[in-house]
Amino acid sequence: MKMWQTAQIPAHLHWDPLHSALAEQQWIERQISSPFTVPQLALVQYPEPAVIFGRKGGDEVARRARAEAEGFSVLQRRTGGGAVLAGPWLVGVHIVLPPAHPVARMAPTASMVWLGKAISTALTLSRVRNALVDSDLIAETRQKAEEAALEWACYAALSHGELLDEHGRKLVGLSQYRARWGVLLSGGLLVSTPPWEALEYVYCGSRPSRSRLGQLASAGVGVVAPTVVLPDLYARLATCLDIAFQADETDRAVPEQGSNPGVASHGPDDGRRPSALANVR
Repeated sequence: MKMWQTAQIPAHLHWDPLHSALAEQQWIERQISSPFTVPQLALVQYPEPAVIFGRKGGDEVARRARAEAEGFSVLQRRTGGGAVLAGPWLVGVHIVLPPAHPVARMAPTASMVWLGKAISTALTLSRVRNALVDSDLIAETRQKAEEAALEWACYAALSHGELLDEHGRKLVGLSQYRARWGVLLSGGLLVSTPPWEALEYVYCGSRPSRSRLGQLASAGVGVVAPTVVLPDLYARLATCLDIAFQADETDRAVPEQGSNPGVASHGPDDGRRPSALANVR
């Protein structure tokens, strides 16, 4: 059964449930191919695995052949630089905003933080410990990714608005694409552990005995918060995003994280690392 069928998402929300990496890319192209005036939201499941290359490239003949040998389809996306391994372990989020929308008029970094805060709220309300990254950690992880020759992978480093799990590992990756038609904001939430060794094999041509990516990325919601009911989390995610992208120019708010007693509340500028989440009950 597709997970969206069991998620109790409020009926008034306008969103599109998607069920493959190909459907995801086709949805994006449809949204931006004709004028639109209201935000569009899609949530994506990936029953079949796929390697999705970003704007850094990497879609070469040898890599495509290795991906197909692993049973992975190969696609190219508009947003982000690094390669992503989509599959049942990942949930995708896409918001397409018209150019007049307040969030589309934000600076690129601010719009990424806006999306990260909305996703963070849904996770926090589901009692999944998480923290927004800070600038120092972004610089640190990018340097480490380069030193480890992993700069090609989305989950090897951090960027603005992205989220860490309670162990300080990347749980949510974000990206965006801007053009005359507006802004596309995208996110990927790990719900279980991907086969990182397979992705490293596809990209590098050798299969590591222990994945370097697996040491940097979260093991996923199902591991770090095993009591979470995923359909409930998806419903909160859709609701929080709907509230967030309807906020007007003066408000720009997302639901207050502190409204859920016993759950940590923290924003992008508080400078705290995941250790600050130790008091979450």
